[in-house]
Amino acid sequence: MSDAVCQFKIETKLPFAVSRHHQESLTFHLAEGVWATIFAVDAEPGITNSGVPMLSATETHTVPDAWLRVLKGISRGDWPDGFRANEPDLLLFDFYPADMQAFCASVADSLTRHWMEAYALIRWRWSSAVDPGSLATPDGPLLWSDDGEEWNRLRLRPQWSARLHPQLSLNPAVEQELEALAATDVREPVGREIWHVASQVDPVTTIILAVTAVEVELKRLLSALVPEAGWLVINLPAPPIVRIIEEYLPKLEGYDQTLSPRRALIGTLKKAVKLRNDFVHVGPLGDASWLHSRLKAETVREVLAATSDLLWLFDAQRGHSWALDNLSDQTSFDLGLRSDSVPEPAGERTFVVPRDQGT
Repeated sequence: MSDAVCQFKIETKLPFAVSRHHQESLTFHLAEGVWATIFAVDAEPGITNSGVPMLSATETHTVPDAWLRVLKGISRGDWPDGFRANEPDLLLFDFYPADMQAFCASVADSLTRHWMEAYALIRWRWSSAVDPGSLATPDGPLLWSDDGEEWNRLRLRPQWSARLHPQLSLNPAVEQELEALAATDVREPVGREIWHVASQVDPVTTIILAVTAVEVELKRLLSALVPEAGWLVINLPAPPIVRIIEEYLPKLEGYDQTLSPRRALIGTLKKAVKLRNDFVHVGPLGDASWLHSRLKAETVREVLAATSDLLWLFDAQRGHSWALDNLSDQTSFDLGLRSDSVPEPAGERTFVVPRDQGT
């Protein structure tokens, strides 16, 4: 079986402007066979600051000729055997050869990581050109090319979520509840704000911030349950959060043990804490590539889902019973809050709208 050289890339709009006064684009290499390019699309001739600023991350791979034939056939509209376009419940990705499916998913994860590495370098080195705290995530489709000139979309399996397109119903009940909540002077907890940032950054930072969010809100919950120990709790530098949740919280008056996190949630939290500690205490020999190599996309999604559920449970313990409505299906099922359907497998729920990957 012969092989062919293929390029794969993702590209996404940058949240800041670029000037092309000196050159039309710039490219820098992130690793062997991996590079990032800053450019602009739909630019007006002669106007150097026009167009939509973009950042792409590209990788070169050697793939079997058979895979390239599949991709070229799809680009011509020659679908794999058994696939029919626009047919419900049929995903083009499922008709790729099995090894090709695993490869494409791996390349998508790798390119996402490299894109975020490139963006972080730009933001760090040229912070004067980027708004402070500016966040960005790659949301463009995965593209492929066998010549680096003509690019086609490579379809992946969509990461479906029941909450991809939520809607807020404008009705009297919602209005009254918001009015009542606002009147209490209660605002979104700091830990939840940290979690929102965690869901929009690179995988390593996601783990660190997600665990930090739990630490912050656990301290607030302890202060609410044990007011006389509030100062000590808040000034505790790094509480052993797993041990506190498992052993200490259930002994406190006012703590609802029926809402204690179950084994699966605690297991994910333990994993997240260990990863966070490894990342934070990596030492002078650690670098970004080592850190990122230890993370898989499904691990990041699992940690985000678990830490989000923990924050909702803390909210419920503080009297916000509506927070239970926001729990994942898996956690709701484990707590006995629902039994009407089989819960989704842990780790599949996503929190960032994925790239347009399906047919």
